[in-house]
Amino acid sequence: TLAVQARQEQVRLQTQADAVASMLADPAAEIVRGEMVGGGDASALVSGDRVLFSVTDLPQAGAAEDYQLWLVEGEGMVSAGVFDARDGSAALLVDAAGSAGVAVTLEPAGGSPQPTSDPLVVLET
Repeated sequence: TLAVQARQEQVRLQTQADAVASMLADPAAEIVRGEMVGGGDASALVSGDRVLFSVTDLPQAGAAEDYQLWLVEGEGMVSAGVFDARDGSAALLVDAAGSAGVAVTLEPAGGSPQPTSDPLVVLET
């Protein structure tokens, strides 16, 4: 079981690395940056419909909280998943087709179907 899980993780990481390399090679790719409320620096590498969101120097979320990434779509937001900022950093590769940006909120553990707080950062993509 552990060997299968390790192999699946290896394949996932290789796929993500290939996607990021492709994004970096795109001459139309852009990087958007912003500071997070409460600490941390956020950036988004935007290439076509893909966004590589990354954050550094992010304070640890509380025991009953998770950071959640959102796709900004019109007047609302759609969850792109919760993330753990181990050692203050994290990176998420998301399909952002049709979105105007990405945002991060601090939510109850496990995330929320809709934001329960104001965004800590919004990056227009």
